[in-house]
Amino acid sequence: VAFLMSQIELRESLEAIESSKDEIELDDFIENITSKIRMNINKISTAFDSDYDQIKNLVRELKFYEQLNLHAKRLMDELI
Repeated sequence: VAFLMSQIELRESLEAIESSKDEIELDDFIENITSKIRMNINKISTAFDSDYDQIKNLVRELKFYEQLNLHAKRLMDELI
């Protein structure tokens, strides 16, 4: 449930940035998502030896963050 709420908030944030066309805010957003990707990969690496259910959830989160990051970078390309 917490991740679902996070997804909604992140998508709403990106939509607001897209509407405002604020490059600085978009750059901060991309940095935040990139950080989440790194943390997620580290958690997957740590859990790999023992907790396969956690790995499945983390991979789902990683896929979401990667898609969101790609969308944000495309937006950055449009704004520049």
